Amino acid sequence: MNFMKKMIVSTLVAFAMLASSAAFAGKDDAKVAQALNDTIAKLQEAITLVESKGDAEAIKQALTDAKQIQKEYRYEQTERKRQYAAEHIKNATNANKAGDSATTLTELKAALAGFQEMKPIYEAAH
Repeated sequence: MNFMKKMIVSTLVAFAMLASSAAFAGKDDAKVAQALNDTIAKLQEAITLVESKGDAEAIKQALTDAKQIQKEYRYEQTERKRQYAAEHIKNATNANKAGDSATTLTELKAALAGFQEMKPIYEAAH
């Protein structure tokens, strides 16, 4: 009898967890997709600023924003690609600090390509 009660309670808890995870999944998917789109937009903004020899502070801010926003993009199938692209953002930031606009641009384009490569993978699954 005790065993039966435990089984019923554990089954109910499992169903409650499944129901709650399904209810919140859509909200998380929207945040993840938005983070991916925002990261791509910030990288494009940074590339435009570097190509037009824009203000160093504006470039730094775009890089910082991209670096922070990309942290919100978490999707298991593309996690390694995200880490690789984030490394390019870091390299671009360091090159920008050193005043090397050619390397900054190269690293930004590599990061952008990485995030653009992830987008169809994420969209296909969602």
